Amino acid sequence: MKEKERVFDLKQMHNRHFFRLHPTRVFRAEQVMNTFGSFLLLLIFLHVKSSIFITCCRKPLIYRFQIHKRNMFNFLTLILLTIISTGLCHKSRPRRHYNDEYRINTPACDVVCEGQWKSEFHANFHKIYDTEYFEIPLDTTIVKNRSNLKMFCSSTIQKYSCLRKECRIHRTPWSAEKHICIGHFDNFDRNINCLSLTDRYVQKECSNVCNSIKIEVSQAEIDRMAEMEFSRQEKSEFVEQNKHCNFIACHQLCHEYIISKICIDSAVAARSVVKSYYDSYLEREYTALNKDDQDELYSSFCRRVTPGQDENTYTANMTRFNNLTLDRMKNDIRSVFSILD
Repeated sequence: MKEKERVFDLKQMHNRHFFRLHPTRVFRAEQVMNTFGSFLLLLIFLHVKSSIFITCCRKPLIYRFQIHKRNMFNFLTLILLTIISTGLCHKSRPRRHYNDEYRINTPACDVVCEGQWKSEFHANFHKIYDTEYFEIPLDTTIVKNRSNLKMFCSSTIQKYSCLRKECRIHRTPWSAEKHICIGHFDNFDRNINCLSLTDRYVQKECSNVCNSIKIEVSQAEIDRMAEMEFSRQEKSEFVEQNKHCNFIACHQLCHEYIISKICIDSAVAARSVVKSYYDSYLEREYTALNKDDQDELYSSFCRRVTPGQDENTYTANMTRFNNLTLDRMKNDIRSVFSILD
């Protein structure tokens, strides 16, 4: 019964939030047709008027009969072309699209959905998403309490509904909010109490440890980069990606360690939630490089902590080096939280 009530409550929140999209814009071609029709009418009028003036004022009297016939011909021509031009103007007149507030498949459609989502995030949490929300570690905004989690996920569900219905985008890549709210909402909801209890340690102590860990690239990998003639930019990207993987792995280890110390009864389930999130995040990191055919920039340590990857793919015998790196992280974490032992 509680499960049904929870789902119903989430749907209620979901229905209260909706996205308004920009109205349909008038095509520039239609405006051109309107202008063309009006300009054509003006030219016809000026031509006939000048023709009448010239023939009436400059021709001798003996040509009056011919003048009358020519004026009648011009007048009939004016009427015919006026009807045609009016038809063009009417046909090209911009029409209001009452059924579609936004033209489907325009390039800006997904940007509108994303912008509305970020705007609602700011309205709900008084934070700017792009600068004040962090995916690593899990942000306080969503794990502070169940109410915040539901509010965040209600808005996120609406964003993806907007992408499907308004933009016809049915396949979207992995994202942190999609993982939390669509793929694993029930798991986060069931473990929100533990995530909330551990959050203050994650944001302060874990961040301090993970921002100060010693990060090294093995000599074997340095030699490999030289052999493969990495450019300066490639070396820089390799080092930065390795730092990023160390930072992510450190936060995962730290969060799992705190959960084990604080959430005694729900530790196993809560650790599983955290592990799933960080594993998926690392998989996204690898997928991005592999998609660009740059997976050689993914270090051995990155492969060690990413599910499904072999740490010895490009550089052999890296297991011992990676073990030492992870042991050093664990020791740093334990020393900071020795007060919890």
